[in-house]
Amino acid sequence: MPLLPLSDPPTPGISPLTFSSFTTNGTGCGTSVSHSFSSYDPSTQSVFLTLGLTDGMDLYIGPGTRYTDQRKSCDFSISVTVNGINKRVVVHRNGTTIRGYARIQDASTMLTWQDSYAWGCSLGGGGVSVCNATVLMGPVKDGFFITHVDAVKNGDGTVGAGSGCGGGVLKAGLAARLSSLASVVPGIEDPEEGERQWIVQTDFRVEDC
Repeated sequence: MPLLPLSDPPTPGISPLTFSSFTTNGTGCGTSVSHSFSSYDPSTQSVFLTLGLTDGMDLYIGPGTRYTDQRKSCDFSISVTVNGINKRVVVHRNGTTIRGYARIQDASTMLTWQDSYAWGCSLGGGGVSVCNATVLMGPVKDGFFITHVDAVKNGDGTVGAGSGCGGGVLKAGLAARLSSLASVVPGIEDPEEGERQWIVQTDFRVEDC
């Protein structure tokens, strides 16, 4: 389900998209990574992919922590096939929404999020890759946050990462890190049990090649 459901959900249609071979790798993937897709919306020709990262993005900063405690990443790949003549799929056309947990108690500490999407092994030629980032400055009062990373225009004026005709293998990277502007960091981010799941959501849209 989308993180921010529409007040008037569209009538589901038959999706021309087929997803398979979902794999993950990285220190930020945690004990498990769940993934689900919304119903196909024929009015926008798109579906939403929602990822759940269970305790993978736990980040710590402060005395006694290591460099590897302060940054985590989770890469995933998924095979996408588009049914139809001269059709491709564009990911991240409407950006990415992140719901996370970051108990940053001081104004000198910041959380930087980055997500990237690239197509490999395209069935109909090469695809476009995109990379976006956002910064969340402390303090974060209760630890929970929802932020949206807007898609940026590519050099040719298009938005999002488009596959070749017919689809391809999407390779995506999700990364988060904590850093501080102060020479002495007064606090540590310490997620509580049951609060550690990060949820990441982006969209897949069918377009003409």
